[in-house]
Amino acid sequence: MFSQIRETREQIVNTEQKSTQQRRKIHEYQGRLSSLEALQQAALGKEDRPVNQWLERQGLSGKKRFAQQLEVESGWESAVETVLGDTLEAVCVDEIDNLSRTLDELDKSNLSLVETRPAATGGQASTSGMLLEKIQSDLELDQFMYGIRIADDLDSALSMRASLAQGESIITRDGIWIGKNWLRLQRESEETTGVLKREQEIRALSEEIATLEKDRDDELNVVAEVVKSQLADLLVGKKVYASLKKGKKVLI
Repeated sequence: MFSQIRETREQIVNTEQKSTQQRRKIHEYQGRLSSLEALQQAALGKEDRPVNQWLERQGLSGKKRFAQQLEVESGWESAVETVLGDTLEAVCVDEIDNLSRTLDELDKSNLSLVETRPAATGGQASTSGMLLEKIQSDLELDQFMYGIRIADDLDSALSMRASLAQGESIITRDGIWIGKNWLRLQRESEETTGVLKREQEIRALSEEIATLEKDRDDELNVVAEVVKSQLADLLVGKKVYASLKKGKKVLI
């Protein structure tokens, strides 16, 4: 009986220690998540009060931004950000026509809207060496990515320039964009760059926090059930012992 009590106490202590460690990790992750979300709010234009009020009036305050609808292959985030630019801040809506009648309410604000049409099957996505291959999304992206080829570095891009067809261009991993007779290099502030990589880190942290919280709750529930069971056994044992001591018969 006493060994059971000791084992139960040890299990409780071990679980409490593990739970404390998990709480610390959850707290650390939540702090990091809050910082990232604050940066993302600013980068995606979510701090523009007139725009937020307009979105609320239109019933769109909960709609995702364009950047939140993209999954970009690691290493190609800068290239995609260079091509999409301010479009990453666009609010994803079902349709634009009806909303266009209220745009005069935003005389001093910037706003981008993108309709959430499903991505087309086939087309350029099946062509090798295009930027579109590096992105996964439920949205129609071809209109933003048409004719944009990819190169690992500037030397490779320059060597491909002569073979570009009309309307085509090339972009490198680090976001240098080249056409037949032009080159674009854009380096913005930390606040406005890294939007896609930050979005993916936000998703990963949110999932990790949810997993840690679930694991912690599951372990605490298991220990609670074990303690209940063992306390019940101990209580029965005490009653049996007391009855035997008094010379009574006990039916088990």
